Amino acid sequence: MASIQLTNQWQRWQTSLSAVYRAERETEALNNDLTTLDAYWLWRARIAYQMNKDWSLALNIDNIANTDYRSPSISAEIPDGVPNKRRNWTLSLNWAF
Repeated sequence: MASIQLTNQWQRWQTSLSAVYRAERETEALNNDLTTLDAYWLWRARIAYQMNKDWSLALNIDNIANTDYRSPSISAEIPDGVPNKRRNWTLSLNWAF
């Protein structure tokens, strides 16, 4: 696994872009056979604006490329891995007190 993150701050704005690479890996099935899970890149981005000392607004985008990737299962009954979320967006308003 490898990762990189780039961040930038300009006045009240903050941006970031990150990427995680996960290499091909094997997982075990019920009959003790090994199944290979594909390698993938996972990209994330964030932009935030600090409105004042108490309030900020942020937009996060996970899985920008909409990659279909799988994680190993804790159960041998799911040998092809567990599907993960596709692209998703989160808008948040934060209040610090």
